[in-house]
Amino acid sequence: MRRETLFHISSLALAVALLPPIWGLVSPALGITVAPVALICAGVYASAGNSARNIVPMTLGFWVGDLWSLAALWGFENLPLPPNAALFVTLFVLGGAAVIVGTALRVHVPAMLTGWAMGLTVMGGGGLSGAGALPLELAAAMAVGVLYAGWGVDALTRALVGLWRRVILAGKETNSK
Repeated sequence: MRRETLFHISSLALAVALLPPIWGLVSPALGITVAPVALICAGVYASAGNSARNIVPMTLGFWVGDLWSLAALWGFENLPLPPNAALFVTLFVLGGAAVIVGTALRVHVPAMLTGWAMGLTVMGGGGLSGAGALPLELAAAMAVGVLYAGWGVDALTRALVGLWRRVILAGKETNSK
């Protein structure tokens, strides 16, 4: 295995081992009961290339998806159709509209769809009336996922890779003298 690859893997492993557990410890004190949502959002951020230019459109995409899940819950509960028909019509209309609206809003559409899915997963069992503060908790965890567990893990990884390089190169220079 190349040294650079080893530097990157060990640095990423350390960053992932350190930062998300800190969020896991802090989130309950902040009233966040959906802390693992941050890990999903961080995964989406990483899979989109760990690009800082994605922070705002991706966070907004997750948040719009969160709102989209509330609209879906409303549709499931209020369309004057049998339950399965209401489910299909709601998902059909909102699914197509998500692509159009997300593109028009210039948000990260995959994040919007992921936010929608997470919102439905977390709030679906309690329905719209049982959502309570969950949309706000989701929004907070989504932002933490992109900024802290996503960008933060990437920034720490890059810093550690730089540190490994300096230490190893300094060691080579010392040994060659």
